[in-house]
Amino acid sequence: MRGHFRRGPPRSLLINLTPMIDVVFLLLIFFVLIAQFSSRQRAQVQLPRPQPSAAKYLYSSDVLTITVICDQQGTLSAYQIEGREIGPEQIDVLAHALAVRYKANPQVEVNLRADRRADGKVIEALMAACARTGIRHVNLVAAMPQE
Repeated sequence: MRGHFRRGPPRSLLINLTPMIDVVFLLLIFFVLIAQFSSRQRAQVQLPRPQPSAAKYLYSSDVLTITVICDQQGTLSAYQIEGREIGPEQIDVLAHALAVRYKANPQVEVNLRADRRADGKVIEALMAACARTGIRHVNLVAAMPQE
């Protein structure tokens, strides 16, 4: 096979830039208009200044954390307070621990951590025990949903 080659001066390659320039101008006009629209939509508002956090450290001397531990069916299996577990039938031991803590520090707050499967009656009983001992600040601890 024999290839055919042209002999002579090379032809110049021409690129038509007119469509590309048109597109660039259209994009420029689009972005200028969008910038004007977005600057008109901004309203001047006075944003509030952030306040110091009202949250307290989970294990400070002013906070008592009670954890409600449940099984798979949502039945109460134990309470956990100050690192020790208390059986579900020993609510009086839990109330005594609350009373001792309240007597030592009347400003004590209770963080109540409960499993989502826990029955509402269990939480109600804990809140009633706090009220009986004089504790007025009970916080329900919840986890933020993950997105």
